[in-house]
Order: sequence, then structure tokens, then C-alpha cells
Amino acid sequence: MRQGEPRPQGDGMPGIRRRRVLAVAAAGLVAGCTGQASTGSPRPAADPLVATPPAHAVVAAYRLPVEGREAVGDLLRGLTDRAAAAGGAGREVLLGLGAGLFDRAGLAERRPRQLTAMPSFPGDVLDPGRTHGDLLVHVGAGTTPDAARLLATVAGPLAPNWRVEGFRDGAGTSPAGRPTALNPFHFTEGHGNPEAAVVPAEIRVGAGEPAWAAGGTYQVVRVIRLATRMWDHDPVDEQERIIGRRRDGTWLDGSPLAQDPPFDRDPGGAVTPLDAHVRLARGAGERPPMLRRGYSYRAGEEDGLLFMAYQKDLDRGFAGVQRRLAGERLARYVLPVGGGYFFTPPPGTAWPTALFGP
Repeated sequence: MRQGEPRPQGDGMPGIRRRRVLAVAAAGLVAGCTGQASTGSPRPAADPLVATPPAHAVVAAYRLPVEGREAVGDLLRGLTDRAAAAGGAGREVLLGLGAGLFDRAGLAERRPRQLTAMPSFPGDVLDPGRTHGDLLVHVGAGTTPDAARLLATVAGPLAPNWRVEGFRDGAGTSPAGRPTALNPFHFTEGHGNPEAAVVPAEIRVGAGEPAWAAGGTYQVVRVIRLATRMWDHDPVDEQERIIGRRRDGTWLDGSPLAQDPPFDRDPGGAVTPLDAHVRLARGAGERPPMLRRGYSYRAGEEDGLLFMAYQKDLDRGFAGVQRRLAGERLARYVLPVGGGYFFTPPPGTAWPTALFGP
């Protein structure tokens, strides 16, 4: 369970040919597209975030080298076209728009309502060199070199401000059909995600947002250093009490992982401690309304987690969870050092015209 990380500027994307392209890749998002040229009207695919994530990913954040509606719009249309041409089976391309992009384009009034720079939460030590960005490009493929080549094809001459390479160890599928993987702490992740059938309704925005944004989703990216050596010195049963689940995802009282957590039968925390990660994350209510995707990374001697979450409401989703996690025992093993808030546009290739048009 190893692999890598590392990072300022360039010119716009010259010579980009405009063309109609077929909508979204089965595993793409925002501008996630297959590589097929259009042979008719664009046709949306199934929600791309339901698909199993590729085994390897590269996530890169950029500061745009251009300003103004026309220049930024041309750059984004070019990226969308490149994503469509470069996609294919087992690949995905996802775009995320940062708050600064709308300022650079002179379109602050069209910024999604909750899109801001990511704040610093308790316990964060954010490195400016690995935080925020006008644009996020997330590519996935079967190997890290393939993902890196895909990123270069899509991003063209743009140079990232920061970049992380991630991988999914022990990828599998839960009994409920949810994609799962092992994180660097040896725990299976993915059981707490929503069922595929409710993903669109749970994470994609609608009324109350600018018209062009309908069907998009708020994306949170967190680059989290993990104290794996210190963690591995703890007994497994102690690790499980800190997380609030067993390594395979089942609940500590033996309840199947498909069942709701048994916290109401354990009000004093005798079985699942009151400061366990999953118990605090859920709070007194239902499962947090967001879809999570995680990739492990390794940069030199640094082990970490590239955490991504998608939701229609940041306060009810990620930010609400972060507030509840204050004081958790897991905090001594994790150190968030980067990431940002982004908005993933609606699937397909029509959104740049809707955003940058009249």
C-alpha cells in the first residue's frame, strides 16, 4: 500500500478545436466524458459517481493563467473537449471549479451559493502549497502512469499548483453493492455511502442554485497525513474502538455491516465508545448526506489519505461532520494538510455554454 505525491503556471490552451461530443463517461463526472465523438444529440449516462472508482487517480489543482469571461470560458470548453476525446473504458475525468474561477471570469453572481475557499477546521495544519485552487482536475485509470498521461492530455500546458497521486488497495464491493477499499489504517471504507439508487437525489443540487449549476455537486478534497507507524503499534481491538467498526466494516457488537449502527442500544458507549470516529460522524441523526471516495497516497516517507466527498449541502454534509468530530480520539493519528472546496458541474458537455453564455 504505497505510492506517491508532489507541483506554478503556463499559458492558455491554444489551437483547441470546437466540436460536439458525446456526454459523460460511465465513470466520469462534471466534464467526465467518453472519448467518443458525437454522432447525434448528447445523451446523459447513468450518474457517473455511482461507478466503481478506477484503481489509480491523480488529482491536480491549478491557478488559471487567464482572466475574463471569454478567456476562462474558452479554457474550460477546451478542457471539456479534451476530456471527452481522452476518455474511454476504465478511465474517468472529473472537473472541480474553485471559488476563484468565478472571480477571474467576472461571474461572481453565477458562483454556486455555498462555494467558498475551504476554511481551516480544528486540528488542520493547512499547507498553502497544497490547498485551494481555481480549478481541480481529477483523472482515474488502471495504473498511475496511465492516469498521469491522461492528466497531461486533458490539462495540456497548464502547470498544477499542487498534485497528489492516489491508489486504492484491496478494492472490492460490499454486500450492498457499494465500492470499497482498504485505507492505510487497514480498515475497509465505503460501507457508509448511500445506495446507488439514491446517489443523485442525495448529492446533486437543484433549486436555489444558479440555473447552470443544477445537477452539479459540491466536492470537498482533503489531503490527510496519517501516522501509520504510531497507529500500527496499537492493538487491533483498540484501533477498532477508535474507529467504531471492525476492520471489515461490521459493527463492534457483531451486527452485520448492512444494518444501521447499534448505538441506541449502547447509550453509555460500553461497546462503541462515545468518541469513536463513526459514532461522532453520525451524531444523533441519520448517515451524513454525502458520497465519499478515498484514495491512499505515499509521498516519500509520508503515508496519507486523499479524501473526497460529494454533497448538495456542505453544512449538512462535510462541514457538519467536521464539527461533530472535534475531540475524537482518531485526531492524534491524522493531520489534514491540504485540499479545498470545489463545485463539480452537471454531467455532460453543455454546462460551459450555460455558465459562460449570455
